[in-house]
Amino acid sequence: MKIIESVILGVVVAKRDRKVPPRHPKNRLNRLRNKLAESVLNHPVLVDAWPEKRRDRVLGNLQAFADKMGTRFDSDNCGFFNSSLANGGPDPMPHHRPNGKPRKEVNLLRRRRQADESEESDWRLNSWVAEDSSFMWLYEYCFDGEDWSNLSDEQFDFITDSADDLCEEDDEECAYFDMSTCQFRGKEDQILVRGNNSGRALSANPKKAWKQVTTGLRKWANRYLNNCHGMRKDKLPAKRARAMYNRWVDKVPAL
Repeated sequence: MKIIESVILGVVVAKRDRKVPPRHPKNRLNRLRNKLAESVLNHPVLVDAWPEKRRDRVLGNLQAFADKMGTRFDSDNCGFFNSSLANGGPDPMPHHRPNGKPRKEVNLLRRRRQADESEESDWRLNSWVAEDSSFMWLYEYCFDGEDWSNLSDEQFDFITDSADDLCEEDDEECAYFDMSTCQFRGKEDQILVRGNNSGRALSANPKKAWKQVTTGLRKWANRYLNNCHGMRKDKLPAKRARAMYNRWVDKVPAL
């Protein structure tokens, strides 16, 4: 009985401590730093090929880098997030704060799903959405205001894991859920009529998975730190993420 009570209490605490929506930059960064990075470096192939000391060192360096980016994001003169933009960033006017004053308001493009208010654009009239009952909650969430507070833990994690963070720009096979259009996208950016999310997960191949995680860190820096001095001047965080990939990729065994 005590064990069951502890499990229930743990679930309640986990839900209560979930303070940011799934697509918020801090949630994305924590996922890369913890869940995905640890999955890569604890892959059975790497466990066999690398000594524990090396795995701990690489993970520690990656997490320290992520922590530094998170600190910069939280600082007063650095970091950007606007939920009205696709992916929440990057800042469309990163140079517009020469005196430390708030940036001027910019006219943001409305999402494509809000541009056409005709009956034909109503997602409920798309039969393929209605048929895909296992993802009905996702479309309701996306089209009806993105109220993340009522999501279950599984739904919360699914939305976080379905972003395009792990997709390289030239990866035609990577599938993800595009929150700006409320559509699954996959091969050659074609709209998927069903929730085929095979490309969104971390690859089972540790070499490709290492590329996905470091790509995610680089894209995070480009999106949410582009108004910071180091990114505006020399793209330092993005370069460090790429260097982290280059340093270890040849030493990561491939399946």
